[in-house]
Amino acid sequence: MVIQWFQMKVGLMFLNHKWDKKIVTEETSKFPELTLQSETEQRPHKVSFKVEKEKAQEVMKNLSEILVKRGLDVKIIYSGGMDLDILPQGAGKGQALAYLHKKMVAEGKLPKNTLACGDSGNDAELFTIPDVHGVMMKHVQLSKFYLFLERWFRGDIENPEQYLENLKAVCSSSGSYFSPYGAEQSLHEVIGKLEECYGEKKGKKFRIWVDQVFPSQLDSNTWLVKFKKLEQSGEEQMCCFTTVILSSKDVKPSQGLTWVHVHQTWMDGSTSDDKNWFL
Repeated sequence: MVIQWFQMKVGLMFLNHKWDKKIVTEETSKFPELTLQSETEQRPHKVSFKVEKEKAQEVMKNLSEILVKRGLDVKIIYSGGMDLDILPQGAGKGQALAYLHKKMVAEGKLPKNTLACGDSGNDAELFTIPDVHGVMMKHVQLSKFYLFLERWFRGDIENPEQYLENLKAVCSSSGSYFSPYGAEQSLHEVIGKLEECYGEKKGKKFRIWVDQVFPSQLDSNTWLVKFKKLEQSGEEQMCCFTTVILSSKDVKPSQGLTWVHVHQTWMDGSTSDDKNWFL
């Protein structure tokens, strides 16, 4: 809503400066690494893609150079370990907030405190505005992960193969998983088994959610997160206590955290014969 308000007040002339969506679409079509997101994610002044984590930086560098040569002035934002947005240099939440502050100062109405909350790379510029306090939401990556699993089992995901690769990218290649059944597997091995489970809950009453999340920082790069993971299939509800170790080592803030270890045990009274219980 802030961006929409900003566009209305400042005007399209500012946003259109050195911006041409047709050129952006033309040049990005030459990058096989980029997968265009659904139409609902596109805007007149934003083109959104999915890209594998290990290919993102090279794509951004090459694409930025090409678009500059084509006469455009854009910002390329990578977030969530998979999402890549291309916007005009004059667009973005930071500019919207800065304009709002400037306008309120002119009217003598600047608030004593402004709090900006964000969860990904495209929110980062909010925290560069003077006199703004910032909060990065710690549990968003966790929530998004389990929302993804819910949609996966319900068969609600476009281009599932691409998402599977992105999921592997945010998990350590040496990461381990201890299931509530007592079995130990590598995280990549568990993710590999997801493909055969896609859509198996389609048309059924199925939900996944987390509760009572307690994070603690072990060192400058490592977090321990404890929570309850709940799953409802039909009238049956299961719950397990989950411990996750996340790492930011060798990872840019916009890329999120790497999953290193997951350990689960059934809560009292909970168990399941469904061997497809996943993380």
